[in-house]
Amino acid sequence: MGKREEVILQSLLTEIRTLATYLKLNTEEAKKSHASTIKSVQSLLEDHLKLSDSFQNVVSAPSGKDKRLLFVRNLPESSSRNATDRSSADHEAVTKLLDLLEVECRPIDVRCLRLGSIGNRPRLLKIILPFPELVACAMRNCRNLRTGAFKGVFIRPDMSVEERDEDKKLREELRARRANGEDVLLRSRKIVARSAVAAAAGDLKGDSAADDVAADAAAGADDAMVPLKRKPSRPRKSEEPSTSAPKRRLSTTDGLVDPHEATTSSVQPAKRNVPNSPQ
Repeated sequence: MGKREEVILQSLLTEIRTLATYLKLNTEEAKKSHASTIKSVQSLLEDHLKLSDSFQNVVSAPSGKDKRLLFVRNLPESSSRNATDRSSADHEAVTKLLDLLEVECRPIDVRCLRLGSIGNRPRLLKIILPFPELVACAMRNCRNLRTGAFKGVFIRPDMSVEERDEDKKLREELRARRANGEDVLLRSRKIVARSAVAAAAGDLKGDSAADDVAADAAAGADDAMVPLKRKPSRPRKSEEPSTSAPKRRLSTTDGLVDPHEATTSSVQPAKRNVPNSPQ
């Protein structure tokens, strides 16, 4: 083997060693990078699972409901084929409904939407109000829907799936018990007898009346404790009618009294001034 060939072989060996060292270093860095990437992916997966659980809890929890929503059932729906006309009719009906429920809100701040596909029965109507307090006001005044143009129309706030299922079961139980002849009502998501509701209303009235009496007594006691500042009394004139004739100024002419203006009981006849006669 010649000298030139040895030089070439040495050069190749050097390049091979350099390449092997480079590959070894890159392999170690790649392993470290790969391990770091795996840890990052695992951390991201754990965070994703935590967020998914939190989101599921928020969706299923009652606090996750939108308290600005009001749902209306059995509200007549327009039969027009034009979607704009149907929407305008719904907005007009919602405005009248909110007026009846004494909800103070501008029509421009209210949005409404029909849910589901068009059928033979009116679709459920969703109303979006600007404030949750307006929904509470509407629910307080829902008794106004018992008579008038909106008789048979029902409203309810936003409810979770569990609450809707429970409400459905309560209504089915209510219908069954009424079919059996029971006089029951649905109050505060509970089925109670009408007589119990009437008795409770009577007790509340009695309590309120007793409270009013107690308040009046307390007010009287407070008034008795505070001394009143009175003005000094003045002598009052007698209000009894006088039996004597009123005194009137007498008009005289040459010392004579007009008999029409004076009475004999109170006025003496006037004396005429007569000059003394000479003796």
